[in-house]
Amino acid sequence: MVGRALLSLLALLLLAPAAAAQERPQEEPLPGGRGLVATASLSPSTHLFADPVVARFDVVLDPEQFEADRLEVRLRFTPYEPVDGVLTTRREVGRLVHLRYEAELRCLHIGCIAPRFRTALGAQEEGRAERYGIRLPSIDIVYEEDDGSTPVLLSKRFPIIEVVSRINTARLEGLEPDSRPGSEGAFVASLEPPDRTYRARPALLAGIALGAAFLLALFPAVLLGRAVVARWRAVRRRGPLSQLERALLLVDWTARRDDPEERRKALEALAVVLEHGGVEPLAESTRELAWAEPSPAGKEAGEAGDQARRTLAGRGDGRAA
Repeated sequence: MVGRALLSLLALLLLAPAAAAQERPQEEPLPGGRGLVATASLSPSTHLFADPVVARFDVVLDPEQFEADRLEVRLRFTPYEPVDGVLTTRREVGRLVHLRYEAELRCLHIGCIAPRFRTALGAQEEGRAERYGIRLPSIDIVYEEDDGSTPVLLSKRFPIIEVVSRINTARLEGLEPDSRPGSEGAFVASLEPPDRTYRARPALLAGIALGAAFLLALFPAVLLGRAVVARWRAVRRRGPLSQLERALLLVDWTARRDDPEERRKALEALAVVLEHGGVEPLAESTRELAWAEPSPAGKEAGEAGDQARRTLAGRGDGRAA
């Protein structure tokens, strides 16, 4: 008897969850069985004139009821304008599709400048900055049907956004337009340029530039000085010419001229110097050339001088060579 009671209780426990699941309705993805929901927001809701505002429009849809690719969101931001266009992102959240449209807005024209803000407080509000509420155009969500029609599924609006003027109107009335530029009540801007500023002091830059120019000029000057000193030392070291060197130079000079008598005398002078230097064979051949008939040509005189240099160079007389 007790065993039957336990079996009956166990059967009830096993069948109860299944029965409850059959009686409970199927869970819906979106509240109320809707296939699409949308929200619009502006941040910040109050801003100074010309400050940027971020507009966001979020759409969450059930893909079993609507295809995301057939959905079109028509956004209008007048009098604001998107700075860099509208950024669209899409992501899957479980069974749902989340679409986000985001844009940075800015208004820089007269459409966002409000008239003088007045309230029932009257004069007590004179010191308050002007505020102007702007409502952006409605947002339409359209859907492309199978027959090509595009009905509007949903229309939403952004919340009202308040623009605060950067000028206090009470203070504005007390300003004097003809005041001296730069004073508290002046509307006239000064055309005088601001004071000059430098990354580095001009005197320091001038000193560095002059120093660099001096170094650039010093290098070639040093090279030129070294060349001049070396040439002067070479000339000083050489000293006066010897008799043999003078005789050889005279032979070279007459070899380039057309005067045969001068050429004979130059060769005779070379023969005398060679004879005094102990080079008798070369001295005799040079003398024979000097007084040969016909008169020696310039080429023959030049060859005689070269032969004398080679002979003396072989003897180690460097100066004559």
